[in-house]
Amino acid sequence: VVPADEPVRPRVAVVLSGGAALGLAHIGVLEVLEEVGIPVDMVVGTSMGALVGGFYAAGYSPQEIRSISGGIDWVVMFTDTVARRFFPDRERALRERFFLEAGFDRDGIHLGGGLLAGQNITAIIERLTLRIPDDIDFDELPRAFRAVAADVSTGEEVVVSSGSLSDAMRASMSIPGLFAPYRIGDRFLIDGGVVNNLPVDVARAMGADIVIAVEVAEKMAVPVERLSRSPLASIDQSTKILIETNVRPQRALADILIRPDMSGFSRMGFFDALEIADRGEAAAREQLPRLRQLAQQLHEARGTPPIAPSPSGRYFLSLSDPLVTRVIVQGGTDDDRVAALVQFAPLVGRAITPADLEGPVAAVYGIGRYDLVKTQILRSGADDDADARDKAGMDGHTLLVTLEPRVVSWGTVRVGLSYAGVIASSAYSRMVITQSFTLNNLTGRGSAWSTELGIVNVLAVSTSYFQPLGRDFFLVPYAGYLAETERMSGIGTANAVIDSQEAVFGVDLGAQLWRFGELRAGYRLSLVQSLMTELDGERAWATIPALVAVALVDSRDSRLFPRRGSAAEVEYQMALPSRSFDHTFHRLEGRGESHLSLGGRASMGAIVSAGSDFTDTGDDPSGLRPFNQFSLGDDRVFVGYRNDARRGRHRLAAASELRVFLRETPGTLRAEPVVVLDGGVAETWRDAPDHWSDLRVNWTASAGMGVRFSDALGVLLRVGMVREWQPFIALNLGAFGF
Repeated sequence: VVPADEPVRPRVAVVLSGGAALGLAHIGVLEVLEEVGIPVDMVVGTSMGALVGGFYAAGYSPQEIRSISGGIDWVVMFTDTVARRFFPDRERALRERFFLEAGFDRDGIHLGGGLLAGQNITAIIERLTLRIPDDIDFDELPRAFRAVAADVSTGEEVVVSSGSLSDAMRASMSIPGLFAPYRIGDRFLIDGGVVNNLPVDVARAMGADIVIAVEVAEKMAVPVERLSRSPLASIDQSTKILIETNVRPQRALADILIRPDMSGFSRMGFFDALEIADRGEAAAREQLPRLRQLAQQLHEARGTPPIAPSPSGRYFLSLSDPLVTRVIVQGGTDDDRVAALVQFAPLVGRAITPADLEGPVAAVYGIGRYDLVKTQILRSGADDDADARDKAGMDGHTLLVTLEPRVVSWGTVRVGLSYAGVIASSAYSRMVITQSFTLNNLTGRGSAWSTELGIVNVLAVSTSYFQPLGRDFFLVPYAGYLAETERMSGIGTANAVIDSQEAVFGVDLGAQLWRFGELRAGYRLSLVQSLMTELDGERAWATIPALVAVALVDSRDSRLFPRRGSAAEVEYQMALPSRSFDHTFHRLEGRGESHLSLGGRASMGAIVSAGSDFTDTGDDPSGLRPFNQFSLGDDRVFVGYRNDARRGRHRLAAASELRVFLRETPGTLRAEPVVVLDGGVAETWRDAPDHWSDLRVNWTASAGMGVRFSDALGVLLRVGMVREWQPFIALNLGAFGF
């Protein structure tokens, strides 16, 4: 309440337009407004303007917002993935084998409402507004706030004025096509730029006497020649025209209009955040005379000097960390809510920080059943845990966790690609395009019947059924057929061909090792026709029943070009006698690797692999059939020996890798370039040598350049040398992680 004899100062509103990365220019404008001492009473924003404006309205200073924008990992912001360690092994394997995925049912293909659900950007906004309760009127903020969005069903403009601040900010920037529509109550909202990208009229409706509007946009004029090069260019220009249509009448409603020069920057230029903010500052300084005059008038009206006042409000960011006295989970099934409570329950009785939410949110999202996992702090209530509240001597709050289940289609189709090519003493090339068709939840949640077809240089058909048995166990019956021909010539060896066909039937019983790996044990029946010869020879069929056990652990942060973490896999096979295969064998194979970040953008990895076959060769003069032998080369480090014909009963290899990661580009299909240097030694032999000095060491060294686009799509080109200084060139494409 203002005393009757005190002058009433005109109310000032700042209106911030949308513009994706260009909206970061708003930060520089706000810095200048505070510098000249203009008191801002209310903030209205659309899209990126709502993001910057929401933080400013919540009490962040422009300098703090600048620091946030410079420190955010924008690549992570525009993906839906969390750290690899949070995904269960089966979910992780699917993500890393197939780069395309779509659901389908009787109505056709389902691609979703957007390329992204927006989990990461939602979580970051929630953490940065943690101290602001999520059931308030936005007029209670240090500066009154409004966010503009659009109802995707009706096309109506929606002005969000209460509830969750993070929800309002997030809904306003749901760019159509990129992000799925964002749900608030019963409405699904998209980016407000399609209806009102510069909402000056909203500020006037709030009672603003003076409006300072900031508009950021790329130039409208585009040469016709550019539009004719791509349909995307025409779509982009059409979007600009749509936005220009709703912005034009708003400009006339503003008292001061600031339009930063955005030439040289794009709407996806988030890595240029600080430079874009500087452009906003420069544009505001061009209008310093008008801004200073306004500041003087405003303060003369109140009789105060032109110094920017400190924001005040019922919920200012200087509030202490909220004490959680109760956790409520809503959405999903009973099992979903129990699983979420397991992760969030340890927060009860604690005054939580934004960092405290990162682990539980990522762990629940990593289950793979939800599009969004949202967290909100509600104001304290009578139902909160009084003991926890009294113990801490603070007002308690309820932590509300909202699960938005992922829509699981009746079926899922996936596509994967794997290519390995080597030019050394001879050429080797192998490409496999894999198509997978999965029917989901046939016998309970999580069950899946998958059929895969691999073509090009192989013919591979397989089918398997994944049946969960409780929370941590599963059963997988499977069958498959593989036909493949490999033509090889090695350094100093004769040309050879491995021509093989294999039909497999089996069943595995497995246990999930939390999120880091799994144990499997089962029975496998293989019908094998394999031949290794100098382009001629007789085929031999064998029926091989075997017991198989596999142990796998993997804590790497990525399968393609890992920065840190470790992985190990051990497989043991024990073949049983049959009519066509009278040699029992015991085959043990393992590999391990560890990666250490060197700080900054470099990492070092060490890799070890070994295998041994303890076969009773009997009267078989060849010692082993080719399908059971270890090859000298691989697709990891010893790629230069990939087309080498030498094989043996035993293999030992050790290598190291140095990776230097260059700057990523944000977007749904990110590009992360990396420089790779690797080297190692390896050997295979038929019988154990009498002394280690009898081993003939085969070395390799290479240098290359790669790019990771996603967990299942990358490219790596290497040049190097192997023993006897033989050069090679190798190319890997697709899902080539190891």
